[in-house]
Amino acid sequence: MRLSFSVFGLFAIATVIAPCAQFGIAQQPSSVEDVFSPIPQQHRARLRERLNLLIQYQSKQDWPKLYDLLVPEWRPMSKEAYVGENKWSTGRLKLSQFTPEFVGTEVYAVDGNLDTSQFNEWIISGCAEFGRGWPKEKYSAHTTARLENGNWFFSEISVTFEAIDGPPASCKKRKK
Repeated sequence: MRLSFSVFGLFAIATVIAPCAQFGIAQQPSSVEDVFSPIPQQHRARLRERLNLLIQYQSKQDWPKLYDLLVPEWRPMSKEAYVGENKWSTGRLKLSQFTPEFVGTEVYAVDGNLDTSQFNEWIISGCAEFGRGWPKEKYSAHTTARLENGNWFFSEISVTFEAIDGPPASCKKRKK
């Protein structure tokens, strides 16, 4: 018998209600290497490489290169429009760094055993430093990573909120 539990179905709500680590989907890993343990081994190195590029491009606000890392069907507009809109945006929090702490996906249980080997979309949550100047603030943040044709694509790294109309979730509140 095959049972399905969709973390993605709940993630849209969870992003604005509670940090992912509080779901009880998995315990917070003890090291950076453990964070990526749900990802099939053969895809981890490329994921880390591309995630580091995402962090680098978003923190340097290199919009043309960041656009190329976005999941193709999630790109909100043409590359030229995206670059132009972001280049002149003054309301955006600037990412300084992002530290992954948790990876989740849709999970299928087959006779009580979790099987994540056949999935290509993952939620990576962690702690990010954002700010428009000094001092920087640390907030809970996330990105979605999708494996397509052997390459990883992402959503932009975004702040996680405590509630729909609440403040950003602080990294301090996530620590146990």
